[in-house]
Amino acid sequence: MQVYFRFRSEPDFERIVHDVTVATLFDVKREVVRRRKLRYPDFELQAFEVLGIPADGSDLRELPDESQVIHPCTSILFKRIPVPKQCKGCIPSLIERLRHNTPLTPEQYQHFFLPDIVVHQPVVNV
Repeated sequence: MQVYFRFRSEPDFERIVHDVTVATLFDVKREVVRRRKLRYPDFELQAFEVLGIPADGSDLRELPDESQVIHPCTSILFKRIPVPKQCKGCIPSLIERLRHNTPLTPEQYQHFFLPDIVVHQPVVNV
C-alpha cells in the first residue's frame, strides 16, 4: 500500500510504502515522525486529505480521527502546529502516543485543534 504525504511548506509529496493492505492515520503519522526524526513533544500533526489532483490547488478535507483508515494512493498534507498551553500535560503528546500506541480520540482532538471553543460546565441549582 502506498500513501503520499508532504508538509504544508514543502513543494513535493513523498511516498510511504506499507506491507499491509490498510493503514490508519495513526500509522502514517508514526512513519512521518520516524522519517523526519521529529523528537520534540510540544507539537501536533494536523492532517488533511488532498482531494483531486495535488498540483492544481485542490480542496482539503481535515482528518480528525487518528483511527481512520487511509486508502491506498491517498495524498495527505500535514501541518505541524504547537500544542496550546492549556492542553500541555492534560493530553499525551504525539511522541508519547506513538510510543505507547494510543491514537488521539475525537474528544481529545477538539482540545488540540479547536482551543478557542470554551466548554461550559452545566450549572446545577441547589
